[in-house]
This record gives sequence, structure tokens and C-alpha cells, in this order.
Amino acid sequence: MNSINFVETTNGYCHLYVIGKQGSGKTQLIKNLFFTDNKVKNGDDFVLVKHVTDGNHSVKLSIDEVSVNSFENFTGIYKGKAIQIFLVVISSAEDQESIRIIKKRYPNAIVYLFIQNKIDLSYKAYLFKLMKGIRDVFYISGNLEHDYQGIQYILENAIIKSSTNRLESVKTKIKNNLLSKKTALDIGKSDLTSFLEIPELFECVNLESLIVNVSSI
Repeated sequence: MNSINFVETTNGYCHLYVIGKQGSGKTQLIKNLFFTDNKVKNGDDFVLVKHVTDGNHSVKLSIDEVSVNSFENFTGIYKGKAIQIFLVVISSAEDQESIRIIKKRYPNAIVYLFIQNKIDLSYKAYLFKLMKGIRDVFYISGNLEHDYQGIQYILENAIIKSSTNRLESVKTKIKNNLLSKKTALDIGKSDLTSFLEIPELFECVNLESLIVNVSSI
């Protein structure tokens, strides 16, 4: 698979790859999450392109799928430093080795684990989200539209915030708190999907209270 060329847009540009073994449901997952058939030619391949927007910020998102028979031989992901990479990995709760390989090979990517089988809904699977390098774990049983809508909301919000300056005011408040060392911080309606979107917050060891409006943490 060819690397996707960087194209500068007004606000941001981002790659999202859906990764899984053959027959794991990659194509259907993309359709359920992004509702787009807009394909553009990239070398010998075609990739889906969607503009993700919140009204004030817009990100040109390229979406591609990667089939892997063995994660040990997993290659083909664009690794340019200037562009944020999202990896949505279709796997099972027991396949910890595959996740370890992906995190090691692409340490700067934002990784989501997608567990599709109801049998995998276990405490062991939930622990994946606590592991460094995994942003969140999604569970889907069947094709429930409201489940996909929730996941789409989280992904699109994370994509916008990682590829634009949407969180700039929040980061400024955190920076000011680090200087003032106040025990309370109100970052307002930031619509966070994860505190990992603002890693600077973890440096505020002086905090005793935090006020935040979140999407899903």
C-alpha cells in the first residue's frame, strides 16, 4: 500500500487506518462510522476522504483499511511527523501481543481497540484502555445504530482536537495554572473524550479540584 501524500488544508489533515485480519469487518465498520463513498486516487490505490467539522474547525480525513494476516509483518502505515495518525484495530480481548506490536511500531499514533464479539466483553478486555498507548476500547454487539453514532462522535471529536487548535484555550488555562499553582482549575466546556487529549493536565500536581464539561471519559 502506498503512503498518502500530505495535503495542507485550512485547519487540519489526518489519516485514519482501520486494521484487522481478512474478514474481520473493516469495510463495514468504515461504512457504519463515516458514511462516505468519496474516494480519491492515491498512487495505484483509492482511499476514502471525509471532511470532519464542528462548525468552527475542519479536518480533511483520509480513511484506509489495512489487512493483516500476521501483525508481526504489519507495514504500510504512513509515518510522517506532521500528520496525526489514528489506528482503529479490530481484534479480540485475548490478542494482547498484536496490540503490543502496533503500539511499539507506531508509538505516536492514537490507537483505539475495537472488539466486535459479545463473548469478549470481559474485565480483561476493559483493562486495555488503561494500558499506555490505547486511547479507548469500543464494544459492538450486532449493528446497533446508536452504538456506532456514539463511537463516531468520540472519534470525530478526537480527530478535530488532535489536528486543529480547538483545545488551545484549554491548554492556555492549564499553562497558567502551572505557573500560579492554584488548587482549583475550571477548564469549562472542553468536550473532552479523554484526559489524554490534554496531557499537560497531569503536570498540575497542585490541583485539589477540577471543573470540566466532558463528552465521554
